[in-house]
Amino acid sequence: MYSQMNLSEFAEQSQQHDIASGTDKTMMALLANDQSSFWNAYRARELSKWIQSGEYQSCLESARTYERRLLKAQEFLQASKGE
Repeated sequence: MYSQMNLSEFAEQSQQHDIASGTDKTMMALLANDQSSFWNAYRARELSKWIQSGEYQSCLESARTYERRLLKAQEFLQASKGE
């Protein structure tokens, strides 16, 4: 099934519908029973909003900073053991 999906079309569709806005809340409740397509589109929309807001990039940068600090701490501990 996934191999037959047109990912570009799916992404465009998720962008066209802001599922969490106003009158769409009623539609969201009605569509909640159709687990197969509704939740996939909803997740794609929320992920897209997260990425576009810059929060995703911020998380990645924070993780990289943490990783660099952790490596420096490990290097320090290794060097202090060698003294």
